[in-house]
Amino acid sequence: MRRHLVALVAAVIAVAACNSTPVPTAAPSPVSTPVASPPPMPATTPASTPATTPSPSPSAALITEQVGLLTVTHPVAWRLVAGPKAVPNRPVPLFYLSDAPLAVGPCPTSDPKSGEFQGCPDPLSALPAGGVLVTVDPNLGLPAMNPPQVSVQVADGPCRALGGAAQVWSVVGGAVVSACLRGPDLVAHEGDVRGVIASLRPAS
Repeated sequence: MRRHLVALVAAVIAVAACNSTPVPTAAPSPVSTPVASPPPMPATTPASTPATTPSPSPSAALITEQVGLLTVTHPVAWRLVAGPKAVPNRPVPLFYLSDAPLAVGPCPTSDPKSGEFQGCPDPLSALPAGGVLVTVDPNLGLPAMNPPQVSVQVADGPCRALGGAAQVWSVVGGAVVSACLRGPDLVAHEGDVRGVIASLRPAS
């Protein structure tokens, strides 16, 4: 009887052991190592780009023409127009160069009483934006330098009346070159006019 009681107690203990729910043990949490944040990047300012000045027209866009006893090389975009009909004993322009349409009219005759000659009217009433007007007159005794000396100044007088902002002037052998320029691209157009001045040659 005692043996059966011992066996019964052992069986109850075994069943209790099987039905008991194991209590989970907390696993140690891993120690996290703080990660240092990367230092903030310094603010960069964009490098300043130097301002570019307009360049004169490339040589590939040039053309050489003959007018009277002269040859001249000029930008293809510019049109060469012969000067007005001659006035007795008075100088009139030999020819014009411009990137704007020109209308060359007759020059007035001298005043019969005073003999004063007012000169020839400009072949356009106003320069368009970016426009150029080059006038080539005969040289009546002004000294010429080799290479030609070129004068550039702020527009005044007739050039300013056309809307010009700058004017270029030079004596080249038997010709006097004056140019009226309106912005923008004054530097580029000045380079084009300098090229015209350097190209003037007696026709062979």
